[in-house]
Amino acid sequence: MKGSALIFSTLIAGVVMGLLSGAPLISCLCIFWLLGGGILAVWLYKMFDKEAPGVTLGQGVLLGFIAGIIAAVVGALIESIGGAASYAIVMDYFKNDPTLGPMVAENPLLATPGIFNIANLVCNLILYPIFGLFGGLIGGAIFKPKVIL
Repeated sequence: MKGSALIFSTLIAGVVMGLLSGAPLISCLCIFWLLGGGILAVWLYKMFDKEAPGVTLGQGVLLGFIAGIIAAVVGALIESIGGAASYAIVMDYFKNDPTLGPMVAENPLLATPGIFNIANLVCNLILYPIFGLFGGLIGGAIFKPKVIL
């Protein structure tokens, strides 16, 4: 695998995956964005590395996995920006509730949105590469080397 093609394809696909899966209104299709991003990483690699006859399944898995790691970081950053406003709205709602208000106000884990952002990043770092890996596997099957009989 060429290093520059690997870097550019996974970086572009990872940023696209992260932006789409972290964007507020379209993040409900997160799994599809991650699978599609894995396929995109494989396609971009094939476009950047013109000398390769195709992409093997193993290369596709690697490309999707690396793109998923990049997407996890980008997605967590996007979600943390919008998460602060959402956190404030939800906390105001719960603090005004007579039954849940005291419990929410006394819980130290709910004191700042930082805990939620860290938990979100950890979850993203586990899930995004897995789905990116499967997308890369699909991309590897689509863009495999042509066998001439």
